[in-house]
Parts: sequence; structure tokens; C-alpha cells
Amino acid sequence: MSKVVTTRLSEETLEIVDRLATAQDRSRAWILSRMIEEEARRQAAFEAFIQEGEDDIERGDFYTQEEMEAWAASQIDKRKKAA
Repeated sequence: MSKVVTTRLSEETLEIVDRLATAQDRSRAWILSRMIEEEARRQAAFEAFIQEGEDDIERGDFYTQEEMEAWAASQIDKRKKAA
């Protein structure tokens, strides 16, 4: 079930939406609905990604800056030796 929402957009943004709607032979509402859905999903995925990292930190499953620098240096050394 869908719900109706109202928002304010700048004239510039609305012009972009209208150009997209015309180019895709879709309504302004269809374009905006798809944009909002896609961005909501993208933001939710990003939030889940951040939460995963925070959960790792809470469990102590992380590397310190010094450990990461040492690892990166070892990888560079391995590549230099292999070349």
C-alpha cells in the first residue's frame, strides 16, 4: 500500500525531475517515487554497514591504526620482493 507525502523542492531540482520524466515518458510522481525508494534503500544499506562496523568494534574485532600501517607496509614489501 502506498501513501501520499508532500515535500518542497527547489525549482532547479524540479526541472531536473521534469526532464527525467519527459525523457523516460513517466510522470513526475513516478520518477520521484523511484528516486526516494532507491535512496532510502541505499541509506538503509549504509546504516547497516556502519552498524556492522560498530558491532565489530564492540566485540573487539578490529585492527588498530598501527596494526593496519604494519600490514600495509608488509604488503608493499611483498610486492616489491615479487617484482
